[in-house]
Amino acid sequence: MWLGAAAFAAALLICAWAPASAGTPDPLENLPAINPIELRVPAAGIDANVQNVGTTDDGSMDVPSNFSDVAWYSPGYKPGEYGHAVFDGHVSNVESAAVFFYVEDLPIGASVYITGDDGTTLKFVVTDRESYPLDATPMDAIFGPTDWPEVVLITCGGDWHADAHLFDHRTVVYASLVGIA
Repeated sequence: MWLGAAAFAAALLICAWAPASAGTPDPLENLPAINPIELRVPAAGIDANVQNVGTTDDGSMDVPSNFSDVAWYSPGYKPGEYGHAVFDGHVSNVESAAVFFYVEDLPIGASVYITGDDGTTLKFVVTDRESYPLDATPMDAIFGPTDWPEVVLITCGGDWHADAHLFDHRTVVYASLVGIA
């Protein structure tokens, strides 16, 4: 069954990435960039409000102020713009799972929906999932430009180190725009 789902997802991505024929406008080219207010990922049980964040005093992306919302790096790219629109969320707290607890299990082809303050909902499809050691996370690539509108979901992963009060890996999910939902 998984092979069938993977083949379907690959076909979906191939269709989404197929170049428009000469003289035919690409229908995805003129999609709006949005100011996100909601992020939904049905395969991970995520239906979260979006907080706009910048950086902390040390230059890191800030995090949401609670465990049920996600944060969007608002000085960066907007969803729908060419580049990585980056969202982070907590994986857990002392008592329970948090908003991005199941992000590490997202399959390739899973849908990510982002709704803007204008009511537009953009649909993205997961294309890759990585786990990076904390000291080797490619931050320039995660926050950088792309040749297509993409979103990045990032959260803590790996082992918890109580002495340092941090996880030793970052789970990063990449998703590409496929259209308006």
